[in-house]
Amino acid sequence: MDAAIERYETDPRRYMLRQLPEFQKMFLYASDEIRATKWHWLNYLFQQLPPRFAAESIVSALLDCEMQIDDLGKFYIDQVASIRDREKDESDYQAILQIFGQMFAIRQVFSLLWTRPPSFVREPAGRTGKRPELLVSSGPNRFLFEVKTPSLLDHQRIRSGRGIQIPGRGFSREMVETLSTEPMTLPRDNPIKDFLISAQTKVSDFDNAPGANLLIIVWDDHIYEPITALVNQRSGLLTPDSYFRDKDGNAVVFPSIDGVIVLRQLNYFMSGLAERDLTDRLHLFDFGDERALPNVFFPTPWGRPVPDFILAGLRASDYRDETLSRMAEYRCQEVVLWISV
Repeated sequence: MDAAIERYETDPRRYMLRQLPEFQKMFLYASDEIRATKWHWLNYLFQQLPPRFAAESIVSALLDCEMQIDDLGKFYIDQVASIRDREKDESDYQAILQIFGQMFAIRQVFSLLWTRPPSFVREPAGRTGKRPELLVSSGPNRFLFEVKTPSLLDHQRIRSGRGIQIPGRGFSREMVETLSTEPMTLPRDNPIKDFLISAQTKVSDFDNAPGANLLIIVWDDHIYEPITALVNQRSGLLTPDSYFRDKDGNAVVFPSIDGVIVLRQLNYFMSGLAERDLTDRLHLFDFGDERALPNVFFPTPWGRPVPDFILAGLRASDYRDETLSRMAEYRCQEVVLWISV
């Protein structure tokens, strides 16, 4: 661990913590960094000894990351602690959720059943300095991961307050206007387009090598939204009829991205931070087990095969899977009608 954390070895507050020494030092460092701010979204969770359960879960996840890459736990703490001093600013809250999305996905990548002993590099630099989230080398294979989490708070409020939602762009504007005179929830697909552009720029900065390049998107429980945005036959970003076209009118492709995986986790972060019941999770960084609703994998039409052990470890079912398609929330949706009860 970094010297800034190791100095807590002699901190007398450690005796108020029942966890292992590594946890004690990491928690005290995180607590002091967050509490040193004038205002912070996580201050309440980190100001108490013994730690509140949500803070304990966060530090345990940080330690898991630290065990795989030196100072990665400290890196995440410093990022979170730097989002500070703007009381109840929701853009700061969403920035914290985005860091948690990175931690959540990368922590799970560390635990995959790699066929060869893996080595991990955080934010490796490509030829021109572009940096995806993580590089994993396993034998002759190289895997690049980019992790993205959208800002969904405003969208969630709009979605919960309107009776009609149009998740995709299959309908023309004129047709949409005939559905209702009331305001409707419109697609939240432009962030996904931007994520694809960013990931393509980063992973294409590396020389070709055996393996795969993956974009991981952390979404909330409304999983039909990214499914519709990516593979809706009339407008999906991974289809020939994508709404995203180049200046010649051709669908834009992302040739260096071999697959997209969407994780449905944002709700657990938000509920866990509010100390609400998580129902089928033990804590806000729990990835779930075989009984939990699956995540979704989208192979790109131009991409290389993604190894099964990656999909299994990320609990990601192919969006074309017959079992998955039996559930309405895992299918593309043209119109969603919300009924108040």
